[in-house]
Amino acid sequence: MLAKQSVWSGLVAVGLAASASQAITLPTNVITVSAWSNGMAGSVDIDISDADVFGDALQWVATETIDITDNGAVIGTINVGTSIVMGLVPTPPSGDASIRMTFNVTANANTDTVFSISSGSLTNLGFTDAEALATGGITVTDGNNNGAEATALNAGGTRFANFSLNGATTFADLIAGNIAADPDVGNITTGAGGSLSDSENSAAPGQFLSVGAVSEMEISYDFRLTAGDQASGTAFFVVIPTPASAALLGMGGLVALRRRR
Repeated sequence: MLAKQSVWSGLVAVGLAASASQAITLPTNVITVSAWSNGMAGSVDIDISDADVFGDALQWVATETIDITDNGAVIGTINVGTSIVMGLVPTPPSGDASIRMTFNVTANANTDTVFSISSGSLTNLGFTDAEALATGGITVTDGNNNGAEATALNAGGTRFANFSLNGATTFADLIAGNIAADPDVGNITTGAGGSLSDSENSAAPGQFLSVGAVSEMEISYDFRLTAGDQASGTAFFVVIPTPASAALLGMGGLVALRRRR
């Protein structure tokens, strides 16, 4: 079992804390990194017991490298700094649900590696009318001085990141890389010793989109990475009550307070 991380200063810095206005269900597996390479397959699941949990929020950070293995053979590596922060931001009158996932992985030294990196699902959100915003980025770095390429495997192979709601509904597929060169393939390619990044938002920066009722949310990255090379990225996904529904929740709280008085 991985050692529990003492990182609450970082959690407080992003404003996550317990919220008295809403109860959610935190996932048992907070982040899962799976890898496939040359007929080998393996997965690392980070359990909630390895995370710091406070009320309706949690955070986990990798402070050492973690190998993904199959019968002792290393398929890929999870690098220091991979992290997950999720839960409720206590924004009156109702908490905003958010997930921030950061990853850093290295492919098998000899063969290309497929990675799937998924946050756990925040469930029991209970938003009857909500808005959402998503943003994601990825950086591909050559690790063996022969160039590097990452190929997207979401949205029919055209996007790297998927942001989903209510289990099976895609809110946004983001990050195409140089898809303009080939509309059927999303990829990022860099030359020897190089590094290249791409990022995308679900709408204009800061703009939320209406999504209706929301009970669940999660993030996943899926891509193929050339041998010995490195990919890193950060994704942020937030769901908030619409201004009208938030105002109604606030009025309900005031009515309850007056009744108690």
